[in-house]
Amino acid sequence: MGIKGKELLVFFKRRGGVVPYAAILKAGFHKGNLKALIASGHIQKLDRGVYKLSELDDLANPDLVIAAIRAPKGVVCLLSSLAYYEVTDEIPRNVNLAIPRGTHANKIKHPPVKYYRFTLAAWKAGIETKKLAVL
Repeated sequence: MGIKGKELLVFFKRRGGVVPYAAILKAGFHKGNLKALIASGHIQKLDRGVYKLSELDDLANPDLVIAAIRAPKGVVCLLSSLAYYEVTDEIPRNVNLAIPRGTHANKIKHPPVKYYRFTLAAWKAGIETKKLAVL
């Protein structure tokens, strides 16, 4: 593993172990570095454009992690939130995300996402930040 490969591993660790492809490129890493780390088993592909450190334990909520990366302004809500806090035994068909009115809703094929638009005041109310991917 070269110097850039080691730097990329450090980058993953600083970002909590799960990183979108766009962030890797923006940080100045070449896709060849990523491919080499995947081939060596240091990094795994979670989904299209989302990668994680192999040393990271399996994610308890991989769909929520992927949805959060792909829709950074999304806030988990409704049934998805109840399932996360184990207040329901129903398994959500979609990841339910609240976004502010007027915000662009990214199209996400996997996991299936359903957006709900709220006023800015309602969207901000009661937001809790959780770390879903940590080393």
